[in-house]
Amino acid sequence: PEATCGRVVFENREFKTYNFRQTQWKQATPIVVYGNVVGAIEVYYLSEKPPSYEGPFLAEERRLLDALAEQLARIAERIKAEKEISEIGTKEQQRIGRELHDGLGQELTGLGYLAETLFCDLQDRGAAEAETANKLARGIEHAMDQTRAIAKGLVSVEIDAQGLMSALEQLVSSTEHHCGVTCRLLCSEAVPIEDTATATQLFRIVQEAINNAAKHARAKHIAVELKADENQITFQVRDDGVGIPDDLEQTTGMGLRIMHYRAGVIGATLNVGPADGGGTLVTCSLPQGDQP
Repeated sequence: PEATCGRVVFENREFKTYNFRQTQWKQATPIVVYGNVVGAIEVYYLSEKPPSYEGPFLAEERRLLDALAEQLARIAERIKAEKEISEIGTKEQQRIGRELHDGLGQELTGLGYLAETLFCDLQDRGAAEAETANKLARGIEHAMDQTRAIAKGLVSVEIDAQGLMSALEQLVSSTEHHCGVTCRLLCSEAVPIEDTATATQLFRIVQEAINNAAKHARAKHIAVELKADENQITFQVRDDGVGIPDDLEQTTGMGLRIMHYRAGVIGATLNVGPADGGGTLVTCSLPQGDQP
């Protein structure tokens, strides 16, 4: 190994061995994803070698590099496909959310006005049916609130420099209002995410963690904390609920699996475990350089 060094170039990123330096004794093979060259694997001898089948390199070494490049390409294709599928799912959620808001929401608004008018008319006439009309009006109003909440949850985060932060602030406020728990966002400064798809996945991970804490863990207090340094961005959701099962792998719910999937799509790591003092701690860490 000390006789060689290497580098993997992939899109706009480089991964080098500790002893990397370019020499004239080079072997390289391209990384091809969907017919496009997106990078290369390069190996250099650090000292002169006598010529062989392919200069200083053996034919077996060439085949090994080609196999490695093909394997990296397949992994890149899978990740790219998963990301595209995720984006398609997000767009479909947005469409359904808009239809709920613009279609069903507007229909319920109209019915609510009619029910309110009917109640007032029956009440003015002293009719016994006024109370039933009032219950109808209140029921429609409640259905409108639920429809708005569902639509808002389906529509994706609108991203600008502060888009994710604003969405998280609205999320914790909505959680307090609808779930009756104390939910706080702890962040000393804004943590902008430049890529829309990444911001959306991070938001969905936090949203699912909060939903699990409020509805399944029966938490009374939930804290969402954001931290960033030059190396990574960290999101933590901590609650004081009943905690998590001892054997997390045996859980049958889809929520945790989807959270792990979303983290993997954007190159983040997700850890779920017991919090100090009880409850659950969900930590999602995204390397700064891994934002697309």
